[in-house]
Amino acid sequence: MKKILLAVFCLALLLTMAPGASAVELKVYQLALNDRFMDNELTVTNMPVNVNGSIYIPYTAFDRNVTGVDLGVFYGQEKSDTAYRLTLYSRSGTYLTFDLLEQTCFLTQDGQREAQSIRAVIRYDKVYVPASAVCRIFDLQYVYTPTRTAGDLIRIKSDSAVLSDAAFLDAAASALQSRYDNYIQSLTPTPTTAPVPTAKPTPTGGSSGGDNVIVTTPPVIDEGGSETETPSEVREVLLTFRCEGSGALDGILQTLAARNLTALFLFPAEDLEANSERIRAVLGQGHSVGLMTGADGAAEALAEGNAVLERIAWYRTHIALVEGADQEERGALYEDGWSLWLETVNGVPAGSSLGVSTILNRIDRSSGVVRLTLDDSAATADGLSNLLQRLAGESCTFPPVLETRLAGRIYG
Repeated sequence: MKKILLAVFCLALLLTMAPGASAVELKVYQLALNDRFMDNELTVTNMPVNVNGSIYIPYTAFDRNVTGVDLGVFYGQEKSDTAYRLTLYSRSGTYLTFDLLEQTCFLTQDGQREAQSIRAVIRYDKVYVPASAVCRIFDLQYVYTPTRTAGDLIRIKSDSAVLSDAAFLDAAASALQSRYDNYIQSLTPTPTTAPVPTAKPTPTGGSSGGDNVIVTTPPVIDEGGSETETPSEVREVLLTFRCEGSGALDGILQTLAARNLTALFLFPAEDLEANSERIRAVLGQGHSVGLMTGADGAAEALAEGNAVLERIAWYRTHIALVEGADQEERGALYEDGWSLWLETVNGVPAGSSLGVSTILNRIDRSSGVVRLTLDDSAATADGLSNLLQRLAGESCTFPPVLETRLAGRIYG
């Protein structure tokens, strides 16, 4: 019955995404460079994004090794514990430098350095830059063309472009629609067959359950009759940290950076100003930021929080943890465009040390993608490396916490 209700809900979600729906409108942007699309396949992590009414594109649009298109603009990055800068430059000596931590931008031409009012943002662990402004500075043409059934086409052209906009739109019409259709289809949940339950051995010692229960899996017998080790099931673990001022955020960031992992960091919506430096540090290292608030007045608190985020970090989030919200309140927030963090495993330490074994047992008893919530305490920072090592040894992976992975999951 739960699967049927979930399928009905997913269908309703897709209908709300359809053109003309009264709920949240799905905006799809496709990026073309000169006479070809930037990527072979349209995905949420490579398409342009709309930030406060302006179109932003990934900096990789200027990497000809990635796109196969030379726009005459190149890039360089400087990233360390104390700095994160992206510089776009041309052969003529024009340099446009975005400072991701300081949220500044400077244009250097003919030896003159001038501050700019534009900013770069981080989305999906990647730097995005304002398309129109960058094109204006580097003498590229920026063309925005809405289509009726295939989203909005963003085309950036240099003098090397061959086709006119009309000719390109005509030649690419089929591919444009196919890319759009495939992307929409990728958002549709794929039905899966429920696994056949297997009997688990009864715990010994008279235990009635709890964290001390150990469940083993019988070995697999190969065709030759010998016992072989059972293949480990790959589990995805989404890492999220509640940032409530416990003082160990720097240590957590260092541990994640050492393993080249990204996570979601949740900050109280009412304390963003006080956490401005921490938020910029988190974003500067490619992580995602979400908001925490209570159910009472959540919509207003989240809207105000996003306004503060824009001011202090040039960033907007659509991920929130709303504590105490019931099903109806979560549904209303989803209709407002929010993706909600609903944990499946609570790993926040109860004492002075991180309960690694307890967390592993809870993950073992859970199913599907694991949503693990930790905090920014010293206990978490001290035990995080051990936890990640143990999880990796259990064939766990740690994908980025993206808005699309949380969208629509309003029933806990």
